[in-house]
Amino acid sequence: MPKPSRLEKAQLVEMAADLTTEASDAKRVNVQFNPETLKVTYSNQIKTDDTKSAQIGTAAMQHVG
Repeated sequence: MPKPSRLEKAQLVEMAADLTTEASDAKRVNVQFNPETLKVTYSNQIKTDDTKSAQIGTAAMQHVG
């Protein structure tokens, strides 16, 4: 009978905007997952401010993701 695999613990950690360092107030979440069935999906959208005050001057956009 094969030896059972050792359970490894994982953490999700909040990253800084540069995605190379942890955020200064990084939150950590302990997780369990099966890496063989892990699926990752990315999405993002651009959201514009439609208020009257935002229509004066230059257009402002905010990344929402």
